[in-house]
Amino acid sequence: MDDFRKSCLLVLMLGLMAQGVLSQESSTVIVQDMGYGYTLTAPKGWKPDQKGAREMLLNAAFSPDSTSWSKSSVVIYANVTYKTDDDQALEEVINLDIEHFTKDSPGVKATKNKEILTFTQRKKATIYDFMNPAKKNFESVAYIDQGEIVIMIVMGTRDEKLFKAAKPDFERLVLSYYWLN
Repeated sequence: MDDFRKSCLLVLMLGLMAQGVLSQESSTVIVQDMGYGYTLTAPKGWKPDQKGAREMLLNAAFSPDSTSWSKSSVVIYANVTYKTDDDQALEEVINLDIEHFTKDSPGVKATKNKEILTFTQRKKATIYDFMNPAKKNFESVAYIDQGEIVIMIVMGTRDEKLFKAAKPDFERLVLSYYWLN
């Protein structure tokens, strides 16, 4: 997509947001920060909670419609991590994340689950599951390489049944990812 079309899309989305079409009441979140921008759309049965995201210093946060971010037993959130240099491969970023997980939560098992392509732009999302039944920690992380940064979309819960039940919704949210820059 050329720069003109990207600019038009961004202006259209910001205009809709200003009119309340894409706001807290909408299921789409627009993330705009220094040097990057992307959107995520909550799957049916989920809602964005930007207040919760801001409080936790996250780019975006989602919870089931029936609850709030702070009270939910299962949540999805998004954030970015910066690469140490432009040549750092996605696999290196993932391996560093796995190292942090295993250091912070001894006994966690990290497993590459799958790779999926986002719906519109066909960006590859590499999904890993981090499971630690002894500590009741179940997470899925989708890593999307965007040059200098990696977008990380995370689903977390302390209940293995909820983890399995929410997995299709997590993947639908990952599929909705759209890079704006």
